[in-house]
Amino acid sequence: MSSPRKHSRAIRAITSLSVGIVALSAIGWLGLGRVSGSLNRTDAFANVKNRPDKPTSAMNLLLVGSDNRAGLTKEQIRELWVGGTEVAAGARSDTMLLVHISKARDSAVIISLPRDSLVTIPEHISSSDSTKTVPARQNNLRQEEYR
Repeated sequence: MSSPRKHSRAIRAITSLSVGIVALSAIGWLGLGRVSGSLNRTDAFANVKNRPDKPTSAMNLLLVGSDNRAGLTKEQIRELWVGGTEVAAGARSDTMLLVHISKARDSAVIISLPRDSLVTIPEHISSSDSTKTVPARQNNLRQEEYR
């Protein structure tokens, strides 16, 4: 059987630890309140007139990512394993997300629409010459070659 002395030590240790945790939490909460209270706040839209009405219905958005390689150095092109602007000039959409925001604005559903950037092209008849068969290719990065 354990002695009452061991129990009282354990109780004191647990009590001290609990008081320490509560004290640290209180100090952190007060410090955060002090820092937050000292921030200068500005209403960014105070002087804006003719603001649009807040939407009252569900909203659907299409987010499109852009892959623009302008400005990359040769080293960056090699490091990222992408073609340069001479191979893929201009901007391309490589990511698309369809976002549905609920009417109550309390939930959102996001659906990723993957691009066929990395595709397996089956053997097919050429669209430019119907007498020519184009052989199958694996992991082709250019969607245009499928046409």
